[in-house]
Amino acid sequence: MRYLSLFFLVACSEKQSTSPSDSAQPIAEDSAAPPVDDSPASWAVGTQRVDDAPDGIQVRGADLLIGPDGTVFVSWVDYRNGDKDTFVRTSEDGGRTWAEATRVDGDEIEAMAGGGQQPYLLLGEDTLYVLMTAQDFEGAATILIYESPLGETLDFSGPTPIGQIHGSSSVAFGKGVVAADGDVWVAWQAYMLDDEYVETGFMVTARQSNGYQPEFPTADVPGMPCECCRLDIQQTRNGDTLLTYRNNDADIRDQYVLRASGDEGGFNQAVLGSETHPEIAYCPAQGPRIAQRPDDSLVMLWSDFDRIHGATSADNGQTWVPHDNFVTAGVIDERFEGDPTIAITDDDRLLMTIETSTSSAVLLQSDEGLGDFVPVTELTSDDGGFAQPTTVRAGGGHAAVIGVVDRASVWLYIVE
Repeated sequence: MRYLSLFFLVACSEKQSTSPSDSAQPIAEDSAAPPVDDSPASWAVGTQRVDDAPDGIQVRGADLLIGPDGTVFVSWVDYRNGDKDTFVRTSEDGGRTWAEATRVDGDEIEAMAGGGQQPYLLLGEDTLYVLMTAQDFEGAATILIYESPLGETLDFSGPTPIGQIHGSSSVAFGKGVVAADGDVWVAWQAYMLDDEYVETGFMVTARQSNGYQPEFPTADVPGMPCECCRLDIQQTRNGDTLLTYRNNDADIRDQYVLRASGDEGGFNQAVLGSETHPEIAYCPAQGPRIAQRPDDSLVMLWSDFDRIHGATSADNGQTWVPHDNFVTAGVIDERFEGDPTIAITDDDRLLMTIETSTSSAVLLQSDEGLGDFVPVTELTSDDGGFAQPTTVRAGGGHAAVIGVVDRASVWLYIVE
């Protein structure tokens, strides 16, 4: 383990800020920047603004995908039309040029984009999906999905409502994944109040192949899902689908992993993904993130007590081994580290973004699993530092981070 202070981290960031592509707009052909290699492998490494929201418009909830062919998809929510609308934009040349933004939803839809909720991009073989929680759809919050064929231009149809269980229920933290067979899996949390205003929370899943009918995991887990903590869903290479979330059992808030084997609809297996934590008598607003390495082992990250924690599994998520100490021990010197996201490249680099007590976001990398993270850069732009939320993704042999800056612009950092 190399031990580095935040001072070194900032210095590392300053060294990288001289990239010719670190500009507020995509590089134009007549730019004064040095010539860019026109080969397909050439990407606009560095930081660039990717939204097209007018000045003075609030921007929230950015997401990112990189397709197997290297196509970059970004999405965000902004207020340019007086309410919250979701937009998608694409680049086929590694961020050097961008297509016009496409609006996803109509005037009747406002996507939740704050408090840990936002629209997410899902990529099928020939379809791009946008999954979101609508603030007010037919009188109740509902998980919605839009879809567009892939092509020169995007044209979204929908929405398909998939999340409302009952008119009095609320839903939160919808997340999805496209399986290897093309089926779309979605998971979310639902909450209901009884006549005494006692809240009951439960996990719900749905599949496109089953008409997005709600399905309820049968795995026996004490308590109920943590009411303010995001979840994650991952399909492993053997065809199992794993659903990870933070639970709340009398303020014992552990990470659990539910499994649906093969093409089963029900998540009927559950294992504890973290060591049993002491009581957390408040809502940590922190949930786990999961990813699979090239050797098929699994990695899970979360934040507790202002530090990043992790666990690994070598048996497809059936058992988990907690990482000794916290994952970022000695790497940066901050009072708070939270909201980790993770991506794993084809050459087994682990990339992680975290947010710090100084309201900045940091990108770290490890070539040795959870045991050797070192800083890559502090994530900054011409408009300021990346802030919540940030997300790192990998695909097509490349990796990038997306983040919202000062709730006013969306920036992409393309990793070299």
